[in-house]
Amino acid sequence: MSFEDLGEGPTEGTDPSLFDSIPEIQNAMDMAPDARTSAMMERWDELSATQGERGKTTAWTVTSDRLQTEFLTSHPELNEPGAVVIDIGCGVGDGANVLRQAGVDVIGTDCSEMMLDLARGCNPPYSRLIQHSIIGETQLAGAGIAPNSVKGIVSYGAMQSFPDSGDTKGEFDEEQMRKALNQMHYVLEADGVVSLAFLPPQEKDFHALTTVIDPDRLAQIMKEEGFEITKNEAVPNAYDHDQGKGQIQYHLIEARKLAA
Repeated sequence: MSFEDLGEGPTEGTDPSLFDSIPEIQNAMDMAPDARTSAMMERWDELSATQGERGKTTAWTVTSDRLQTEFLTSHPELNEPGAVVIDIGCGVGDGANVLRQAGVDVIGTDCSEMMLDLARGCNPPYSRLIQHSIIGETQLAGAGIAPNSVKGIVSYGAMQSFPDSGDTKGEFDEEQMRKALNQMHYVLEADGVVSLAFLPPQEKDFHALTTVIDPDRLAQIMKEEGFEITKNEAVPNAYDHDQGKGQIQYHLIEARKLAA
């Protein structure tokens, strides 16, 4: 596939030869995704049609870039030769732009093939792109990511796609969260690090498929699943996504995998 096949030409200053080896999309989805995963795939496939301006500076990309910069500054080992970082729910790729620009080897995963097709045009590119749902039955290891092989995991703005509990609409399913954290723990190296930015409870009406996450409860679950919490704080200057109706607040948790 040529770069033009992605639906837009090379960005200004881009060497077209960079795209001779852009990654194909590896399919690691369940044979029969559950209803929640199928609905999320449909939603993000639809939203991909509005993402033609990949790389456009917005309040959210500024926030995301800052989080990545701070994470990389705090963990320079992420940029060591051979280090690998996974971007879970990578979308069109903005959530790992700073990491890739710094030369970090980043694997992008997303449930939406259409989002991943846009992410194939990122410059610098992802090293691999995998169609995968962190809430599905196919494990990250089943997608070809070896245990104890990843130095870092980031997920900025994708955690709110987790299933809700079914008991209280919009509150996350703890069992599913534990399964996802177990996947992350399994592929992370000893002392590997994770950075998660997500929607906490707030006075907002979100999409029916959006789930808010209580930061303190998530931190407790992460401790129980073998992580040491290193940061648990509100994200300042979160973006105003609802056109003047007030800022949407995000929260950041960073953690380190404890040695067994």
